[in-house]
Amino acid sequence: MERAKLRRDVLWGLAIGLIATIVAVAGAPAWAAETRSANHVTVPEGKIVDDDLYAAGGTISIDGTVTGDVIAVAQTVVINGDVGDDVNVGAQAVVINGRIRGTARVGCQSLSLGKDAIVEEDVLWGGYSLVVQPGARIRRDVLAGGYQALLAGNIERNLKAGVAALQLDGTVGRDMIIETGDEDEEGGPPPSVFMSQQAAPVVIVPVGLTLGDGARVGGKLVYTSKKPAKIAPGAKVSGGIEHKTPKPKERVKQPQQTAVSWALDQIRRLIALVLFGLLLVWLVPGWLAAVGEKIEAKPAPSFGWGLLVYFIFGGATLAVLVAMIVLAILFGVATLGGVSGVIVGVGLLAEVVLGAGFWLYVAVGGPTIVGLLGGRMLLRRGRPETASQRVVPFLIGAIVLWALTAIPWIGALVSLVATTMALGGLWMWGLEALRRSSSESGDSTEPAPS
Repeated sequence: MERAKLRRDVLWGLAIGLIATIVAVAGAPAWAAETRSANHVTVPEGKIVDDDLYAAGGTISIDGTVTGDVIAVAQTVVINGDVGDDVNVGAQAVVINGRIRGTARVGCQSLSLGKDAIVEEDVLWGGYSLVVQPGARIRRDVLAGGYQALLAGNIERNLKAGVAALQLDGTVGRDMIIETGDEDEEGGPPPSVFMSQQAAPVVIVPVGLTLGDGARVGGKLVYTSKKPAKIAPGAKVSGGIEHKTPKPKERVKQPQQTAVSWALDQIRRLIALVLFGLLLVWLVPGWLAAVGEKIEAKPAPSFGWGLLVYFIFGGATLAVLVAMIVLAILFGVATLGGVSGVIVGVGLLAEVVLGAGFWLYVAVGGPTIVGLLGGRMLLRRGRPETASQRVVPFLIGAIVLWALTAIPWIGALVSLVATTMALGGLWMWGLEALRRSSSESGDSTEPAPS
């Protein structure tokens, strides 16, 4: 398996637990959860939490019973008791010795299922090391993405995994679909990338696919690897074995653009610029002229403000995203799930509006403003009586701008400068509009003379 594929599997797997936790927290109804947060969170043996349990801390130990879901974020999570529904965990190390009656979704460095562990539904895991000890039972499927897996327990249905190293010493009831790494591959992530000194120690699994003498596969084994798997004589695969070799990535040579195709692309670009620009000239001529006047009066400040707008837009997008996530988690932990849902919806809508507005202005509004301004500046030198019109100056300026931006290398620089100045002009126009509005508001509050 290629390194990029391995990294993708690791990242997707790690995201499983975190995403599941955030979604569950954000959507939790206010009347259906017990929330606990401390350095050590414990549900002692004999204790029954007749509800969902949301827990965050350094160490979380569940020795008793939770009748609903468990959503946990911690350094270490140990489940020795009984969980009545799903488990969604993001942690450094997770140990399951008890019974989970739903699905376990876990993103962690190391996940261990002990000899008495029972998961009634699926196990979805991503991280560094997955260990299923002899005696552990998973009633349905296992979906794993990470670095290594050592499976000696019983998986009653299917196993699907994308890992660098996998060793099967237990049972898979149905099919086994695997993508693994190879010994000669470089760049496999070392344990130190994923594990710190506090993580539980793990057994290193040989790179590639290994089936021990005790391995049993009830269906077919399909694995993708550069080299054949190491299959012990005592291993049994009932449905046959299929070995696939990864296809090397072929670098597709892009055909050189012909003069005709280049010309057609430029014509389409001109048509789009003219059509959308004329629409704006018809709808908002005053606004286009006002922003253009700001650029003409202060070209250097326009460029400087435009550069700043790029950073402001990036910062605003990041701030909205962070605020949305933080507020959703806070309200979710406070059992205000309805409010969390609203916050996520409003945040996503704000991101869409910000992105769409910025893209539309850069793609359509900015070129239209610069084209109209450029056309009027050109006409003032030859036909000043025409410069005050709308359509003719825009068409002339749009054609000139189109021609300049079509020049290789130079065109990209011209486009960047034009877009940046258009952003700066918009910023200065907006500031003036705000000052004018504030001034008019202040004037309206002054008492009338007696």
